[in-house]
Amino acid sequence: MSERYTKRDAYMAFARLASALGKTWSDDHGELWKGSAYEPVAAGQLWLRQGSDNVAFVGAWMLDHNSVYGGFVIEEMYNTGGGVTQPFGSMRRNAREFCDAVYFAENALRAAKVPA
Repeated sequence: MSERYTKRDAYMAFARLASALGKTWSDDHGELWKGSAYEPVAAGQLWLRQGSDNVAFVGAWMLDHNSVYGGFVIEEMYNTGGGVTQPFGSMRRNAREFCDAVYFAENALRAAKVPA
């Protein structure tokens, strides 16, 4: 019998990967976090209001989820206007596939002796 993976599992896997790579990441409410995935430190907001403009936190990672288009993909804020790049490609994965891919990446970091 297999276990069911959920959106929560995918977000936790995402936080572990971002943490292992030293990235600042956003939760699904736009709050930024950094440090350990298990004891994260608040790092502000993904979007800030400056005068009449909304300005994005460049370099922050987000986990984009859209069940209609097939699942999860990691995005990185590319510029202050909200442009994003997808550092691991644009292929969306369901929660199980996403968690498996993160597990593989974590093992690769351990094999390369990068502290995760």
